[in-house]
Amino acid sequence: MVVTQRSGVTPERAELLATKVSDALSSRGVAVTFGPKASVAALNAAGAKNPTDCQGKRPCISGLGRLLRTWGVIAVEVADLDGTLAIHAELVDSDRGERHAEVDLVMQARRAEVELPLQIVPMVSRVRDALAVAALPGAPAPQAAPAPAPAPAPVKAAAAEPAPVEAVIEPAQPARGSTAPMLVAFAGGAVAAAASVVFFVLATQARSEHAVAGFGVTRDESRAIAARANTGYSFALGFAIGAGALVLLGAILGATR
Repeated sequence: MVVTQRSGVTPERAELLATKVSDALSSRGVAVTFGPKASVAALNAAGAKNPTDCQGKRPCISGLGRLLRTWGVIAVEVADLDGTLAIHAELVDSDRGERHAEVDLVMQARRAEVELPLQIVPMVSRVRDALAVAALPGAPAPQAAPAPAPAPAPVKAAAAEPAPVEAVIEPAQPARGSTAPMLVAFAGGAVAAAASVVFFVLATQARSEHAVAGFGVTRDESRAIAARANTGYSFALGFAIGAGALVLLGAILGATR
C-alpha cells in the first residue's frame, strides 16, 4: 500500500487516509503485506525515490512492487479541493503493471475518517478475486528486484549493483493519467453550481422585497435593496460560469485519460 500522488494534502494526512484504506481491506480478509508507512520505509531502504514521484503511472507502481517483493501494489491517490476529498485506489501487479481493481471516491474531507472505510468496501471483493487468481497454479510470479550479494568479488561489482531504481521511475509504456484532477474538477463544479443557486435565490428574494416595499421605503433603502439584488445576480452568474468551466475541464480530463 503506497501513496503515489497527492494534491492539497499534507504527507501525514495522505498517509493517514491510505492507512484507513489498508485497515479496511485487512479487516475484510485482504492480506496487506506492507502498510503505507512500512512501504515507504522499505522503499527508502532499497534506495527508491518517494512513491509520490510515480504520479499514478502504472509502470512506476509495478516497479515499487518488485522492490517490495510483493505480487502487487495498492496505489492510492489523494486530492483535496476546498474541503472536497477525491481518492483513487487501484491494485497494480508487480509483474506486468496491469490494473486488476480500482475505485474512485468523493467525500467531504472532514468526514473522510468515517466515510472512507465504508466507501472502499466495493473494492474489497475485486482485490480478493485478483489475489485468488494470482494464487492459482501456473500464475506468473512477480520479478523481484535482485538482492545484494553477500560478498561480491571485484569482477562482479558492477553486475551486483541494483540498477532498476531509475528504470522503475522512468515510464516504459504509455501510462494512464491520474483520475484525481478529473474528480476534483467535477466536485468543484458541483460546489460552484450550488453556490450559484444560493446567490440566485438571495437575489430573487431581494428583488421581491423591493417590489413589495414599493413607495414605503426611502430612496436610500430602495437603492440598498436594489444593490443587494444586483450583487446576488452577479455572484450567481459568476459561479454558474465557474461551474460550467470546471465541468468542461473535468470532461476534458476524463476524455484524455
